[in-house]
Amino acid sequence: MKKASFLPLGIAAGLFVLSCENPSKGSATPQAAEEFAQLLQIPLDPNEPMDQEWKNVLEHFEHHMDVHHKSPKTQLTILHLAAIFNKAELVRCLLLDGADPNARTQFFDEADTAIEMALTDISGTTEQPVGADAIIATLDCLLQGGAKPETEKDIVVNAISLCDYEEAAMHLLQKLPPDLMRNEEAIQIAAWKGWEQTLNFLLNTHTPEKAQLERALITAAAGAFRANSKHADCIRHLLQRGADINAHDEAARTPIFAAATTLLQAEAEESARILDFIALLLRQGADATLNSQDEEYPGCSAYDLLRMHPSALNELEKRGFSLQAPTLAFTPTSTSLLSDVCKAKQRGQSAEETLLHFDAIASILTPTPEMEESPIYPEALENAISLLCQADNKRTSHVVARMHIWQKPASWLTNEHMTQAVLSALRNHPELVLPAELLQNTAKKLLELKMSDEAATLVEWMGRDPGAESSIQALTQDEHPAIRAGAWTAILTLNKLPAPRDGEIRNWIKNHPSIRQDSPALKKALLLISLEELWYGDMPKARQKQLIAAMHEIGAPHAAAQYEKIAQCLHDAEALDNIMAQPDDWKFELEIATAKFILKNEAAFRPAESENTD
Repeated sequence: MKKASFLPLGIAAGLFVLSCENPSKGSATPQAAEEFAQLLQIPLDPNEPMDQEWKNVLEHFEHHMDVHHKSPKTQLTILHLAAIFNKAELVRCLLLDGADPNARTQFFDEADTAIEMALTDISGTTEQPVGADAIIATLDCLLQGGAKPETEKDIVVNAISLCDYEEAAMHLLQKLPPDLMRNEEAIQIAAWKGWEQTLNFLLNTHTPEKAQLERALITAAAGAFRANSKHADCIRHLLQRGADINAHDEAARTPIFAAATTLLQAEAEESARILDFIALLLRQGADATLNSQDEEYPGCSAYDLLRMHPSALNELEKRGFSLQAPTLAFTPTSTSLLSDVCKAKQRGQSAEETLLHFDAIASILTPTPEMEESPIYPEALENAISLLCQADNKRTSHVVARMHIWQKPASWLTNEHMTQAVLSALRNHPELVLPAELLQNTAKKLLELKMSDEAATLVEWMGRDPGAESSIQALTQDEHPAIRAGAWTAILTLNKLPAPRDGEIRNWIKNHPSIRQDSPALKKALLLISLEELWYGDMPKARQKQLIAAMHEIGAPHAAAQYEKIAQCLHDAEALDNIMAQPDDWKFELEIATAKFILKNEAAFRPAESENTD
């Protein structure tokens, strides 16, 4: 960061004092002049547009001493700058000289006025951040100079959210009309920050509804990771006013669930304090076994989250709470089954335990309407297939083959979450083998729905069945390139060779260390599947040329032409969109050609005979 080039500090301060000696406008004091000179010394980056705005305002005031000047772009004024750095005496003098105390700026996303900018944390801009006293002094100068924060729509919310010092925010809140305190968002922010005094002040101005108190309770628990907080006191106040310790939000997250979530994401030094907080919630009657609908931890309870932590359950036991894993009921075709399955997967349930409840868990694959409507159904479905597969993959293959998505291909469009969950489960469990005819027929129907990528994937999975070899060979001559591409990749699977994709080949090499890394064929294969390197702009020009040449060499001229265009317009989003909107036959052409190349050079991919490939 370079320092802006301004007049020497002493000269600038002197000019400011002289310019304001008109008694009718007020008089700049030496302290105000010193504060202005300090603004001139703040490091600014000439390459940053906002820093340039800042610099222009300072330079204009330095040369013209015009308190009314606003930057054309953001309407920033010298008063705004004095306020944000809490130069209280400078603020007072500028107001005496006619500065508009209610002038608005678009310099910051949330802070529009000098009052709000005075509250804003800019500790990263200066070596010595101001304290609460300086903020309070600046606020008082602005209020005495005519600032009207009560006219701002979000002043109560901003006073709490923007400020780092509760006493400074409270100083302003106490000067605002009581009616403005009827603000649920402000209550939640105060609870999240652990500002007990502020929360009490807001609650004392009116009686919130029970639902508002409970939302604040959950928010307070979610903020338990914050340092130097009084979240425990906030929790007690909210409970005393009628909030339910086991209240839940729209995703069924309870206060203890929210606190357990923060524990999983907390730094080690924060863990002890959060565990103390969780112990408080348990002492107040929190139920750690209630299930949530949380997207990140679907179907899990607070207990399940605590179980994921390496020491939480032991630490809570030291605090007097011995939590036991709730029994999973696995009630068939019930919505509770979804949560039980998600929790079973999180707990690493054994194959033996899954076999005891195999049919119940399998009922998720033929869901009731209520189950399908649950937000955690896709995750539960994928977890169910995974659990079942680990217990008995052949039996699971039969169950998956009976799902209605195979008989109703249109559901791949109407119930995308379900089909994607099935695809993900099948992708992650290559031991699942579905009937070749089922996969082939479904793939053909998906082509009619213009789902060519999914069609190619289903044909590829035919390669898991050695008995499907003749059917696969026939599909290598199919009229549709997606089917041909899937068939050629299926042949690689039959021959126990990697698919022509980046992760597949790299993992193959990693898992077979005896493969010759310097093999020309292997190097070319790695080049051909380095498309992500090209897409993300990490591929040097010389390597781009090698990639295009390699595509020509293996018999993929259309793909070479398209990727050459892509390489030329990587920074032109519109051009890239136009290229990708074209028929994708060229992508399948490259996949087919690469698969043939791997088959032709399969010796390069075979590990040494001495290597254990089990």
